[in-house]
Amino acid sequence: MGVALVLTACSPAVQPECDPNTGPARADLSCDTAVPAALDALPADHPEITRIQFLYGSAIPCCSYVYPAGEEQPIQGYVVFTYADDASRQFVDVTSWHRELTVGPPTDY
Repeated sequence: MGVALVLTACSPAVQPECDPNTGPARADLSCDTAVPAALDALPADHPEITRIQFLYGSAIPCCSYVYPAGEEQPIQGYVVFTYADDASRQFVDVTSWHRELTVGPPTDY
């Protein structure tokens, strides 16, 4: 699945690399939704972005929570930003649950 996002406001022609593991269960959280939301979470003075990656799951391993039977499961993903110095990277958690998008703060990766 190819995705073309133009992100000229933050960096010249950086095309996101999108997790190919998509499907109907993940329709509420796509690369097209997650990347712009994560970009909005970055401070205005962030360094130049050279690479953007969207992945499903969590960047931080944690304890799992068991949701009641029939309860809608949250769809988790995260966007990794690599900056021009190639030494610094940050990620932003993005979660869709009950059709609402939650975006975390930028965190060192």
